[in-house]
Amino acid sequence: MICFAYSFFLGFTPLLLLYSVIGINSAPQRWRKYLPWLILAIGMISYGMQSKAEIDLDRYFQEATEVGRLPFYEIFSYKGSHGEYEGLWVITVLFWIVGRLGVVHLLPMIAGCIVYGVAFYITCDVAEEYNAQSTIPAVIAIQGCMLPFFSIISNVRNVTAFSLIVLAVYLDTVKKKRNPVVLILYILPVFIHSSAIILVLLRIGLLLGVKAKAIFLAIVSLLPILIDTLFAYRDSIPFGGSFGAVLRMLILKGYWYLHDKNDSVWARQVGSSKYQQLNRLVMIAFAVFVIYLICFRTFKHIKEKHKKIVSYTFLLSILTLSCSWFTTPHYWRFSAASVVSMGAVLVPLFMEKRAGESSLKLSKNLVFIFAVLGVLLQIWPMQYNVDFSGWFENILLNNFYVIVFTIIRGAFCA
Repeated sequence: MICFAYSFFLGFTPLLLLYSVIGINSAPQRWRKYLPWLILAIGMISYGMQSKAEIDLDRYFQEATEVGRLPFYEIFSYKGSHGEYEGLWVITVLFWIVGRLGVVHLLPMIAGCIVYGVAFYITCDVAEEYNAQSTIPAVIAIQGCMLPFFSIISNVRNVTAFSLIVLAVYLDTVKKKRNPVVLILYILPVFIHSSAIILVLLRIGLLLGVKAKAIFLAIVSLLPILIDTLFAYRDSIPFGGSFGAVLRMLILKGYWYLHDKNDSVWARQVGSSKYQQLNRLVMIAFAVFVIYLICFRTFKHIKEKHKKIVSYTFLLSILTLSCSWFTTPHYWRFSAASVVSMGAVLVPLFMEKRAGESSLKLSKNLVFIFAVLGVLLQIWPMQYNVDFSGWFENILLNNFYVIVFTIIRGAFCA
């Protein structure tokens, strides 16, 4: 009977989503049973994304289709139209696979599953560590509100790469798993998106002593000066091969982003957009709020084993503020990464139940206010970019079995 029910849910995505949400809300202590179904439902919803304006996701679909036509031995020399994929062999291989199979919609599905899967897993595992599983529904709901769904699945690469590194940091520092799998989780994202190197450097920053950490924090805070300095010496980078190419591309992109005030069409659009101005204000305010929570509320109440992942969230929030100098909104990527690891901060906050403490009540209320703002900021741009009727139709028609059949058919026809 249970197998029949699951088989039925897999054939109708809205029911699978409803089942997993109700299950994790009513029995959060059994999150291991319901969370995989929730992540799969999010992935299938992402699979059906239908745009009504040209977005980044359409460009990724075109590039994956283009790479899929190449012989396998040629894909490692693929650089993209502007050299943006030089050295990024992991994403190129993924493009080749989905392009070869003719299932490019797997790209947003993979992105959705990884980002939300890592975020919700960390939250549930932290809650279990504290024996506070009752906080799971509220915290993952807040993460769902603050993670920009449309941007995550449309951009495909950046937050996906960041989330894998956040998972590696969590497994490394909290679960004490220092094995080849964790090492791979640190390395592979660098070859998905060049800016993932920054998150690896933040992890290295956690190993430093107190004085060195202060210097490291100052460097992160003064990101514009660091970018200009690295750009001046980019040709002297002693690394070759894929890693050297990725590092030089990261520096070049950082320099472009920093100094692109009104040069590009995108920068001019952002500069004149009321939505982008409001989104920047809310994300900066949220980063400041997270820094406050970590420094003055949760850090003194967390377990010793969680201090490094919380410190990592702190560094991501600092980096979000540093990237707010850019005209174009690249800060949102680091803000999203901080939300992925946010369970380590929010679970201890929601555990506190000291009566009569007004600052605690205010902190919890502010979290929910930011969550509401997060939802509104997601809906605002989606109304212009997403074909909701086409998307809903795809959600109804493209169930688990259709996706699997499409992959199998692609494998035989490739």
